[in-house]
Amino acid sequence: AHSLAWRPSLIQVLADVDKDGDGTLDFAEFLHLVRRIRELEQEARLAVELRTLEELHYAPQEVRDLRLLYLDALARFGGDALGMLPLEAVNNMLLEGIKNGKRHQHVIDAIFGSSL
Repeated sequence: AHSLAWRPSLIQVLADVDKDGDGTLDFAEFLHLVRRIRELEQEARLAVELRTLEELHYAPQEVRDLRLLYLDALARFGGDALGMLPLEAVNNMLLEGIKNGKRHQHVIDAIFGSSL
């Protein structure tokens, strides 16, 4: 709720989860609230991702390969609670790939061709 654009959605979600309309949330209602906010955040991230994919014209296989590369980097180099990969981790991933060679060479070749 750091954005004014989210406020109408959050107000609606609060109204939806406050089943008895008493202006308070019991624990069950709170759990519904947290779940719905997470769903809204995921929907927003997915929408951004889909717009980006359309803009960059990636093929479905390229997206799958890049997602595997990204998830591997998250697991190996760490990310934040939202699954964001810090630039330092990207740098480490690239440096390791250069030093150690061929871990994801098939993905790199598919994206950049074998000219690298």
